[in-house]
Amino acid sequence: MQGILISLASAIVLAISAAFAAPFVVDWNQWRGTFETEMGRTLGLPVVIRGPIEAEILPAPRIVLRDVTLGDVVSTGGTVKELTAELSLGALMRGDIQATGVTLRKPQIRVVLDSAGRVAMPTGTGRAAELSIARLEVEDGSLDLLDRASDHRVSIDDLDLKGEARSLTGPFRLDGEVQAGEARFAVRSTLGKIGDDGAGKLRIVLDGRTRPYALDLDGSLNVAGAKPRFDGRATLSRHAGDGAEAWQLSGTLKASPEAVLAESLDLALGGSATPAQLTGSARLALGRAIGLDAVLNARSLDIDAVRAATGTKDADAGSGSPAASLARFLGGVAALPAPDIASRIGLSVEQLVLGGTMVRDVRADISGSAAGWRVDSAEAQLPGKASLRLSGMPTRANGGGGFDGNVSFAADDPAVFLRWAAPTAPRDYVAAAKGPVRISGRVTAGPSRIAVDMLDATFAASRVRGSASAALPDNAPPKLDLRLSLDGFDLDPLIAAVQTASTAVGGGADGQVAIDGRNLTLSGLPLRALNLEGSATGGNWRLARIVMDDFAGLRVEGAGRMENFSTTPRGEFNITASGAKADGLVPVARLLAGEETAQVIGNLLPIASPVKLNSTVVWAEAGGRNVTIAGTLGQISGDISFARTTAGVPLRIALKADATDGGRALAALGVDGLGQRLGPARVELSVDPLTQDEAQVRGRISLADLTAQAQGTARLSGGSIEPNLTMRLDGADLGRLLPQASAAVEGPVPTALAFTLSRRAGAWRLGELTGSLAAAPVSGSVEFEPGAVPRLSGKLAFDTLSVPRILAMFAARASAESGPAGLWNTARLAPASAGGIGLNLELSAGRIAALGPYALDKGRLVLVSDGTDFDLRDLSGSLGGGRVAASLRLKRQNDLIQADGRLVLEQVDAGALIGPTGARTPPKGRVNLLLDLGGAGRSVQTIVQSLSGQGTLGVRDLVIENASPAALDAVLAEAAPLSPPPDERRTAQMLDRALAKGPLKLAFVETTLGVVNGVARLSPARTTADGVRVGLSGSLDLSRLILDAGMDLEGAESAGGVPGGAISWRGPVAAPERRVSAPAATSVIAMRAIERETRRLEERQRGGTPAPEPATAPAAPAPVAPVSVTPAPVVPAPVVVPAPAPAAIAPVQPASPQPAPQVAPAPRPVVTAPAPAPAPAPAPVATAPAALVVAPAPQPAPVPVPRAVDRNQEIERRDVPASGFGVPTASGTAGTATPAEVQSRQTHQAAPARTEPERQLESHATPEPAGESRRPPVVRQTQPQPPAPRRTDRVEPPPPPRFAVPAPSDGQLPPTSGFGDLPRPPGLVGAR
Repeated sequence: MQGILISLASAIVLAISAAFAAPFVVDWNQWRGTFETEMGRTLGLPVVIRGPIEAEILPAPRIVLRDVTLGDVVSTGGTVKELTAELSLGALMRGDIQATGVTLRKPQIRVVLDSAGRVAMPTGTGRAAELSIARLEVEDGSLDLLDRASDHRVSIDDLDLKGEARSLTGPFRLDGEVQAGEARFAVRSTLGKIGDDGAGKLRIVLDGRTRPYALDLDGSLNVAGAKPRFDGRATLSRHAGDGAEAWQLSGTLKASPEAVLAESLDLALGGSATPAQLTGSARLALGRAIGLDAVLNARSLDIDAVRAATGTKDADAGSGSPAASLARFLGGVAALPAPDIASRIGLSVEQLVLGGTMVRDVRADISGSAAGWRVDSAEAQLPGKASLRLSGMPTRANGGGGFDGNVSFAADDPAVFLRWAAPTAPRDYVAAAKGPVRISGRVTAGPSRIAVDMLDATFAASRVRGSASAALPDNAPPKLDLRLSLDGFDLDPLIAAVQTASTAVGGGADGQVAIDGRNLTLSGLPLRALNLEGSATGGNWRLARIVMDDFAGLRVEGAGRMENFSTTPRGEFNITASGAKADGLVPVARLLAGEETAQVIGNLLPIASPVKLNSTVVWAEAGGRNVTIAGTLGQISGDISFARTTAGVPLRIALKADATDGGRALAALGVDGLGQRLGPARVELSVDPLTQDEAQVRGRISLADLTAQAQGTARLSGGSIEPNLTMRLDGADLGRLLPQASAAVEGPVPTALAFTLSRRAGAWRLGELTGSLAAAPVSGSVEFEPGAVPRLSGKLAFDTLSVPRILAMFAARASAESGPAGLWNTARLAPASAGGIGLNLELSAGRIAALGPYALDKGRLVLVSDGTDFDLRDLSGSLGGGRVAASLRLKRQNDLIQADGRLVLEQVDAGALIGPTGARTPPKGRVNLLLDLGGAGRSVQTIVQSLSGQGTLGVRDLVIENASPAALDAVLAEAAPLSPPPDERRTAQMLDRALAKGPLKLAFVETTLGVVNGVARLSPARTTADGVRVGLSGSLDLSRLILDAGMDLEGAESAGGVPGGAISWRGPVAAPERRVSAPAATSVIAMRAIERETRRLEERQRGGTPAPEPATAPAAPAPVAPVSVTPAPVVPAPVVVPAPAPAAIAPVQPASPQPAPQVAPAPRPVVTAPAPAPAPAPAPVATAPAALVVAPAPQPAPVPVPRAVDRNQEIERRDVPASGFGVPTASGTAGTATPAEVQSRQTHQAAPARTEPERQLESHATPEPAGESRRPPVVRQTQPQPPAPRRTDRVEPPPPPRFAVPAPSDGQLPPTSGFGDLPRPPGLVGAR
């Protein structure tokens, strides 16, 4: 057994050793036929091995074959430079073939389709054996697809693939890179197992490495009958560039050897991120007539939304314009790979949104060939009723895309089209595009050149024909060629294009220009004919001829040359202009000298005809320049020259000019606000340079009998002139030149001023101002800063100033004088003479006229304005020994003026305030006033009528003549012995005489005042003077200057009440009416008379003799003791007491009730009196009898209660001499009012609410029914009285008489001393 095992092991060792040694001792080439046979059986194809063979058995079977040929040379097959196969030893031992790895180096595979579309298999093809390849590699291979029917070949080179093959019938997987023409793609492919029906699942994905294209095929491959077919879905996409340039084309694909049909095509602009916008189909015909036809359509396509959805960002403002979109479309077509077969693509969009506007009926037919893609026709309906048609070849170069073809354009509304197509174009050019436009020509456009040949364009009634080209080569000067014939054309767009091109190239362009025009327009002016010929070579320009015939009545001829345009120019240009009108000079000056010169000539047009000018411009060798202009320009004649010898030296300027009407000439130059008919003017000016930036200036101007002279230096700094001149202005009347000066001063304004003129930081300064203005000295300095709102600031000193004239000059002025003297101006306020100027001006004067007759001494004020609102600040000065300060702010809102101000008076003599009004014997004192006011209106009067505000008023050492405080005591003393007592009229006359005996002196009075609707009202002021309480009140109507003032006098409380009187002044401030009333004094006199009569009756009833009346009124009535009264069977007759004439007197306020002693009831006598008479002329009850008349009556009558007296009411008084502050009244004297006047005032007084005591009095004053007995009222005194001794067994006299009077008027009645807790009765004795 051991021997057997040893023998077996030895055999195995020998076999393994032989297997390892076989490659070194075995010549495998001798087995070539065996290898070819076995490979052909395995692959099912004839195999020929022409190269050496290498083989290894261990450790794993490995075969290397070189120069292997598969199939034959006329059918499907190929060659492999080297084939390396690693086989599985175990599978071989089992009889299977499994390759762990197969590498094909430089395989060249060929697939041939015969004329029937089947794969032409080589002779000897059989069924392939089962072969599994775990790793398959292809290195540097190639694949050729050859169609015998069309003799068309498709080659794929540089195949570098890796994958696997489970069997020769699939499934397969190959990934790697391939090269197709100039494009290289990454490939990923899978093929499922080919079934018995010859079909398998196929997926191929090609992703461009050098071009931004990708292809995805996903479907089923069927090779049944050796006729390959594909049915699935295909996607072709472009993924480079911005979002709008990316796209994706997808659809179902059916491919066969006859044709490739793509159905349900969807084109999504923007790539897969956006939905499909175009749909269609395509067909690729194979065979003899190979070609591609594709159609894509869309009902609506929004390019703006596509760009927004893909996040496209424009590199510049114009990249999103329709023109840029068209350029991108042409560039995209040019960028498509040139097809090897004939291709046609049709695009159609019914509605295209581009640039925010709808473009309709967009169609394009594109054809492709090996030479590239061509736009056969493209058209679209554009905004502005425009249409565009083009055909030609899009081009693409290193510098960008281009186009070479025919273009035709038509638009009925070109302005609308331009606003859409060129949104950044100047609006003037867009607005100038009017009328229908038709343009056609052959356009050649590229990165550095654009040319239009066979140009034929019509613009409304204008037409232009010819050719134009512009080239911008990299290493050469630009070149421009224009050969145009114009008819009815507007030259402004053409000139703007030439200026833009000249600016872009810096003036160093070469070219030829020839323009011949008829019926042209330049700057809106008609030009009958134009002929221009010029050329440029190497930066040297020559204008052979320019003639502008009948240019708005002007003929312009010129010629010249210029050499070294881009370096130091040298040459000469001559131009002449003549004609009956000067309108054509404005555009000519704009072209030759700039916009500022054109504006100056444009301002002179009203006086610039006729024209006859000669101008010469010479450019010298060293940079010198000489410009001379001489001739006549309407009313202006003279000459001006600008000269310099070398470059960099300032120009020397000399000007001499005369104008027949200097005022019109200055007004034409923009100097506004001058007077009329100023006469001739002459100007002389010389400017001699001193340094590079400084020059000596001398000038003189004579106008309107005024002469202004200037001498000094001026320097140029930062593009502005800064003068330093000494000036003098002399003339007989500055107001003739400047009407504003006449507004500030009446009459002529002779002027002799000397000052310095300088400019700093844009502000003009008049310094060291001295001299006289309107024969009055003036000094100071001012600064003037021009701008949108000119500003005037500085300090000036005058002898006199007028505030109203300052307001008229800078704030607002009345458009006309109106209204009688002394009243406010009713004319509408117009803008100021020098309004619209910013102010910060401080003025001072020895005398400042403030308002009307009021003037301040040694005053000053500050004017501040922003050009709209005006402030008069810090107005101050002395008046009447005191100081006055004021401020005023005026704000204009359209034609309404809002005024706000403050007035402050300090220790101003009242005579200085009231005296100018013409009032007689005005009050005296020192006035302190602080008042804030505001109002608005369209005239001075309406502003005054709307004034509102508030303030305080104080008067120190106030003296009012004819208002003696001792007058009340004098009246009481005078009226005490009178019987009957005087009525109110007589009492007022007595009081008026007593007041005239002396003045009222008050140390200090202070109150507040309010102003509403132009009426100033004082709050009541209370004070005392010599034991008399004084009340002051009143109002002043500022708009009518009507005064309504009053003064109340109240003496000390005594028997009968508080005596008092009132003085009122009503009427114009200059002559108010003075009236005196004494209702309170009349009431006290009457009360005392009643008390005297009551005491006399009491004494008489007691049987005594009445005590004689004192000559003067006592300080207080004698105390009366309360008595007890018992009813008596016999009622005495009523007692009739004389009563004064009734007066309409207002009620007074009641006092709080006080306790009173009880009185026994007594029968009441009845007063026999007539019925009340109607107002306003009541009749007295009776005359004044001295005896008592007693008559029996069955029923007592009610006791009438006298009516209260209103201190402020006035009654008519008899004629007395006028005295005091005021004038006689309507009744003929200065004092009391007539009864009609009193009643008129009473009807306008508000009726106050009645108190409970007054209602009780009304019930007592009402007559009682017969048979009813009532207790008489108890009368008590408000002053404390000593208790009376108790008295008994006494016959009581009849009760006091009752007086029938009307019920008291509405309002509460104040208590009256001597009547206990009852309110003051509404009347005295008697009844109406």
